[in-house]
Amino acid sequence: MDKALVISTVVAVLGIAAVGVSAFFSVRFAGAIRAQEAATFDRYRAEWGRHAAQLEAEASKAAERAAVLEKAAAEAQRRLSEVDGDKGRAAERAAALEREAAEARQQVVELQRRLAERQVATAPPPPPVTAAPQVAASPAAPPAVPAAAAPGLARFAGTRAAIYIVDEVPDGTPVGAAVDQMLGEAGWAPLTWRWTGVGGIVGTVVLIREGSDAATEAAAQGLLEALQAAGFNVAKGHWPADWRRFKGTLHGPQTPAATDAPIRIVIGAKAR
Repeated sequence: MDKALVISTVVAVLGIAAVGVSAFFSVRFAGAIRAQEAATFDRYRAEWGRHAAQLEAEASKAAERAAVLEKAAAEAQRRLSEVDGDKGRAAERAAALEREAAEARQQVVELQRRLAERQVATAPPPPPVTAAPQVAASPAAPPAVPAAAAPGLARFAGTRAAIYIVDEVPDGTPVGAAVDQMLGEAGWAPLTWRWTGVGGIVGTVVLIREGSDAATEAAAQGLLEALQAAGFNVAKGHWPADWRRFKGTLHGPQTPAATDAPIRIVIGAKAR
């Protein structure tokens, strides 16, 4: 009985010891596992922190890059707007020039129409048929100018006038000489140039620039009336362009210039 009790006691002690040892190792194993898990978690947390910092840096760089691209886009848009504005101004300038050219062409057409009407209105009647022999006049002799034409111009003495004789007109030289003579007798200061490179001008045309003063307007009107009284097919108008610009070439005195005179007299075909 005592032996069995001793054996039971020993077995019980051994069981308790085994349970204690097992509990001890279980506690230690659980602590090691928790320590390992904590270390792993800390390592992952550190890695995630570094990764988050890297992502933040990349996001900051991307934001800076986006700002640069937005600025470049705004600059490109501004330049595009400037180019569009330049195109608009160029188009407006081209349209304005086209309108000026159309107005100049319209003035030329109107001037030609007025010349045609003047030619019909002032055409001299045919000469009567006589049996008396006729003597052919020299082509170089200037047409006669009525004596009453020059006195009407005397009150504008000293006025400068440029006479442009269209080169293709056969009788342009004598007609221009007659006009020069009439102006010279009235005290004007005329000079004559031969105009080459132009054509299609009919009659005699008195021209002044747009916006001329009252004295020039009056002198041009007096010249118009004097030439009409002298039997010229004459009309008055404004130079249909810049006063110092003209087609073709003017041959004549170098000084003063052909564009200095305030009044121009163009001698075309059928001037009288």
